[in-house]
Amino acid sequence: MILFLNAIITFLCNFSRLTEEDRRKKLKEERKERALAEKRKKVEEKMKEKAKLKEEKLRLAEFLKQWNRRREDLECEDLKVRRV
Repeated sequence: MILFLNAIITFLCNFSRLTEEDRRKKLKEERKERALAEKRKKVEEKMKEKAKLKEEKLRLAEFLKQWNRRREDLECEDLKVRRV
């Protein structure tokens, strides 16, 4: 009877160790997954910011192109080349 109880106690101790190890492994995996998710999120935010800056740059280039285009309505008649 005593041997049987010792066997049960040993089994329970080993079982609790295994579950503790399993919990540690699970927590470690969850931390790793959270870290990867954060890393992905940062990369996505960088990509969005980069796209936003590129779009802003294109808008500014278009604005400057329109600003610098030749406007015939503002040209002075004296400076125009006369065709004979």
